[in-house]
Amino acid sequence: MKQIYSCPQKQKLSGFTNFVKLVSLPICFMSLVFLFMGTTQAYSSPTCRPYFVLTDILQRFNSEEYASLLRSIKKLSQLLGKSDSASEDIKTSINKQLQDLKKSKNFSAEEYDYFVLFIRNKIKESQGLAPQFIQDFIKIDLLKEQTNLNKTQADKLRLISRTLNKYQTSDINKAFYLSSHENNFNAHTVDFNEIQLLLDAGADMNSTHGEHRQTALMQASKTGKLNIVEFLIKAGARIDLKDINGETALMHACEGGNRKSPNGNDKIVELFIKLGANLNAVNAQGETALMFAVSKGDEAVVRLLLQAKIDVDASDQNQHTALMKTFTLQDTTIAELLIAAGANLNLKNDFSQTALMIAVSNKNNSLSKILIAAKADIDIQDLNGRSALMYASKNNYEIAAQLLLAAKANVNLQDNSLSTALMYAAHFNSINILELILQAKPNLYIENLKDETVFDIEMHPAVAQLLRNYEASLPFYRKLLNIFL
Repeated sequence: MKQIYSCPQKQKLSGFTNFVKLVSLPICFMSLVFLFMGTTQAYSSPTCRPYFVLTDILQRFNSEEYASLLRSIKKLSQLLGKSDSASEDIKTSINKQLQDLKKSKNFSAEEYDYFVLFIRNKIKESQGLAPQFIQDFIKIDLLKEQTNLNKTQADKLRLISRTLNKYQTSDINKAFYLSSHENNFNAHTVDFNEIQLLLDAGADMNSTHGEHRQTALMQASKTGKLNIVEFLIKAGARIDLKDINGETALMHACEGGNRKSPNGNDKIVELFIKLGANLNAVNAQGETALMFAVSKGDEAVVRLLLQAKIDVDASDQNQHTALMKTFTLQDTTIAELLIAAGANLNLKNDFSQTALMIAVSNKNNSLSKILIAAKADIDIQDLNGRSALMYASKNNYEIAAQLLLAAKANVNLQDNSLSTALMYAAHFNSINILELILQAKPNLYIENLKDETVFDIEMHPAVAQLLRNYEASLPFYRKLLNIFL
C-alpha cells in the first residue's frame, strides 16, 4: 500500500488554515443564498416546482423520522396488497396520521397535497407497481390555478389526470392503448367516454405498444370486439399498419377466431374487407390472413376471404400454402373450400413436399382421401425422390397405401437412393402394406445404389419369408421379365 507522508510545515500553517476556514464559511453561505434567490423563479415553474416543494417537505424530517415514515409506508403497502382499496377503519387511521403530520410539520395546503401524492407514489413502488411520474399529474392542477380555465375544461383535465393515474403512466398514448386493450376483455364495461376523452386530449390511436408493438385496433380485432373496432375505425384508426411481426389488424382478427367464430371475428373480417384492407399482405414469416384463418379452423372467415378473391395459392417463407396447413384440422371442410376455390394441389414446399405428402406423413385420413379424390398427382416426388406411397410405406400408414394403390400409384418409382416403396415397406416391417404392394405386381429385382434388391436389405424374418413365398409363386416368365425389364 502506498504510504502517505504528512507535510513538515503542517503545524506552522494550522493557525492560518483555521483563519481561512473561518472567513470562507460566511462567503460560501452568502453565495448559496444568492444562488438560491436566482433560481427560485425557475423552481416555481409548473415542471420544476414539485421537486422543490417535495425537497422542502422532506427536509423537515430527520433521518430517524424519515426511516420511520418509510417503514409505515411499507407496512401499509403490505396491508393493502396489490390494490388501492382499503377498509374504512384503515382509511380513517391513515387520514388521522396524515393530519397529525400536517400539523406537526406545519404543511401548507399545497405542501400537504404534494406530500399525499408522494406517499401514494411510494406505496406504488413498494407494491412493485410502475412508479408514477407525479410531476406530470401535478402540472394539471398547477395549470388550473395559473390559467383562466372554465369549469368544464378544468373537469376534463381532472378526468385526464385520473385516467393517467388509473393506468400508471404519464404517456397519454399508452393510456389510450391500455384503456381500449383492457376493455377488450370486458366488453360489458367498455368506457367509450374514457377512450374519447384520451383521443380529445391528443392521444395517437395508431401508436404501438407492448412487446409486439401493436395498436389498439389490432388488440380489439384479435379479441373479436366489433364495437371497439367500429369505434376506432370511425375515429380514424389505420387498418393496414403492421406490428413488430409484420401482422395487420386483419391478420389478428383471423388469428383470434376459431371454427365457429363465437367472438364475432368474422364480422370484423367482413368490415375490413369492405374497407379495402390488403388481403394479401404478409407478415415476417410470409403468412397471409388466409393462413391464419385456416390454422384456426375458422370456416366462416375462410369463406369470406375466398369470396373476396384472396390469393389461395400464396405461400409463406417455407413455401407452405394454406392448403398444406389444413393437415392439422380434423374436419376437411376448409380443405374442400380451398380446393373448390382453385387451390393448386401439386405445389411444393421447401422440401418439395405436396399437400398430399404432408397429409400422408401426418396420417390425416380424411385429407389424404379428398386430395386423392381431387386428382392430386400421386406420383410426384420430393427433394429426396420419395413419393406419397413411399411415405405411407415408411410410416406404416395402411389406409393411405390402399387409397394410393387404388388410384394406380407407381409401385416401381425409385427415390434418390434408388429404393422403391416395396423396399421401404420391407425395411420398416410394414407387412400389411407390403402385401398390398405385392398385389400390384412390383418388380422384385430392382436394385438400389448399393446394388441390393428387396431380398438383400435388412428386414424382419417374417417379412423375408413373405417375399420368398411371393417370389416362389411367380410364373417363370414373370421372373424373367422382372430381371430383364
